[in-house]
Amino acid sequence: MQHLNRTPDNPPSTESLAMSRQQINTALPIALLILALIAGVVIQGRVDDATKTVVGKQLTTIRNSSVSAVRLWFGVQESSCQRIADLVRAPAIAFERRSSARALSPRMLESDAQYQELRDLLADNIDPQRYIGWTLQSAAGVVLAAWDDSLVGRSGFPLPPDAMNRAIGGQATVSVPFRSPVPIETPQQKFKAGDAVMAAIAPIIDDSGRCGAVLALLISPAKDFTAVFDASQVGDSGETFAFNREGIMISRCRFEDELRTLGLLHPDPSTSAVLSIQLRDPEVDLRSGKRTLKPLDQQPFTRMALDATRGGTGVDTAGYNDCRGTRVIGAWNWLPEYGMGVATEIAMEEAYRPLNVLRWSNLGLLSLLMLTAATVAVNAIRSRRAESQASKEHRLARKLGQYRLEEVLGAGGMGSVYKAQHAMLMRPVAIKVLDTKGSDPQRLHRFKREVELTSQLQNPHTIAVFDYGQTQNGDFYYVMEYLDGVDLSELVRQYGELPASRAIAILLQICGSLIEAHGKGLIHRDIKPGNIMLTECGGIYDFAKLLDFGLVKESSPNSANVTHEGSLTGTPMYMSPEAIRNAKSVDPRSDIYSIGAVGYFLVTGKPLFDAAGTLDAILNQVQEEPLLPSERAGKPIDAKFEAVIMQCLSKNPNDRPDSVDDLVDLLEACPDQGDWNQNVAQQWWRDVFTGSQRRSTILSGKDTIIPTHGDNEGLLDARLTGPAQEQPASR
Repeated sequence: MQHLNRTPDNPPSTESLAMSRQQINTALPIALLILALIAGVVIQGRVDDATKTVVGKQLTTIRNSSVSAVRLWFGVQESSCQRIADLVRAPAIAFERRSSARALSPRMLESDAQYQELRDLLADNIDPQRYIGWTLQSAAGVVLAAWDDSLVGRSGFPLPPDAMNRAIGGQATVSVPFRSPVPIETPQQKFKAGDAVMAAIAPIIDDSGRCGAVLALLISPAKDFTAVFDASQVGDSGETFAFNREGIMISRCRFEDELRTLGLLHPDPSTSAVLSIQLRDPEVDLRSGKRTLKPLDQQPFTRMALDATRGGTGVDTAGYNDCRGTRVIGAWNWLPEYGMGVATEIAMEEAYRPLNVLRWSNLGLLSLLMLTAATVAVNAIRSRRAESQASKEHRLARKLGQYRLEEVLGAGGMGSVYKAQHAMLMRPVAIKVLDTKGSDPQRLHRFKREVELTSQLQNPHTIAVFDYGQTQNGDFYYVMEYLDGVDLSELVRQYGELPASRAIAILLQICGSLIEAHGKGLIHRDIKPGNIMLTECGGIYDFAKLLDFGLVKESSPNSANVTHEGSLTGTPMYMSPEAIRNAKSVDPRSDIYSIGAVGYFLVTGKPLFDAAGTLDAILNQVQEEPLLPSERAGKPIDAKFEAVIMQCLSKNPNDRPDSVDDLVDLLEACPDQGDWNQNVAQQWWRDVFTGSQRRSTILSGKDTIIPTHGDNEGLLDARLTGPAQEQPASR
């Protein structure tokens, strides 16, 4: 068992408490400022990360769309080329076999009927609008037929080796752009030797499965291929482009005019970026007028090109330099089947422009907050001395009727609670005062009901109400007994789970309180460990008191309740499923469910579910079955008592005990009942109990704690709202 130091004999005075509060009020603006700064930094960081993630996904989507479009276009070219290759298969194979036995020359072929037939068949099936030329080559690269007869008989039109190898291996393919070894002239345009062309290449397979020849259809990359990427331009600075294994662009660039100005591209307007721009990082922003000190071949590849040409696929939202030295972000993909890469890039400044606006806005708000906090702190310091003496005299002199207020014990959603003394009887009491300033009628009505309904109950295990009245300034208050002890939530937190015998003894006492309440048509609706207090009362130890009747519902059909349909009233971790679904539909069996949840907590030291928050707790209560207490606690628990708890926790109210009287009978029939007697209880209170680590009082609703002493080891004077899992919910 954990032992704590006992309470000091002389608790701090009211004056020292007031001084502490003033110090807190002075330090609070500074603390809030620090928290706001931390929150601002954290939030901005999360916004930055979220924005980068979204932008990265957008770039990836654009890149993937372009890759799909490229593959689709390549597939169309491969299919068209293979179709023509299959059409001329027979004459091409025959001519290839005949030509392998003799040398070919254009003059010999002028009178060769078989060659002329093959050439005419190819010319008739190749669309000159789509293709700028064609060649039929042997596997060794010798031109067997071509749109230009001068190429026949020699290796005068070498195709890219990787594409040629794929075709010889039996796969139709498309080469990346390469420089044409000869001039090409069509009715539409002229190509100089060295201009960029592409080739769709298809194998021609003989009967033995050997690739005897390949058909190559020449394509202008500036036409359809580049158009695939033109459709993927984003904003003012975004573009998608292709590049080969050497990191050289093989599609047009939207910044070609700028590249000419920067000296990266030939000044001739007819020169494009295709096969002319290598993706290297100049390590300076060339657009700012700076010049790189390194020659092109000594400059490193851009971050994107370095990764992609090694076969990588990725996204970079942190930023890197492009070939102009401009900071960009990008996404890229390497296509190994074609030996090329596709990248989408956009300038960082444009991509994160909304984020920069948000950053400056946050900076302005934080600056304003700092100014406000500094002003509040200065005003608090100036007024501290003036308020101290006046507040002290006011607190000491303040009275409510025959009661002299001594100190504030706590404050919450329904009001403030004071420790007080009756002027004649000198009996300590707790007084709850409702601040009516700004209070709505429903809140005032609930406060009055709490007093009226609680005062009807006479059971000794119900918190006693002594008096009720109204202050001179219109605040309502009521007087209740002042208790020394510990609530069940604090008890389990300090000393661990309880033996079944003690839990049964406590639950029987609470049942006694509820039997009277239910007999008067009252349903508590907020039974939880934090609302049950153990005290030593008149020489009786482990005496249980049921607190907080602020949420009581009258079960009479003619009663006027303040609970509205659709509202959520109570503490989710201890509420019955029907109370969560409709607060107006509860009956005494809803309190029985809460008793079962309290018993579960006492013997396991844990709530029914490990809920992450209020919504999670609500869903668990409605949908999930709790583990058996013995499984939850990881130790044996009397099976009969465990069965009683699980019966109380039935989702269907009809499966629970019909009344608290029936529950009492079930508890008294448990084997462990009676083992926790007064002798055992007295020994525990004298030898084990060391007091609570916090002081609190009887609050209802969403109450918060105001510490009353700097020393955290004082005896618990009264009841405290429970831990996080016990916080009431309202909707």
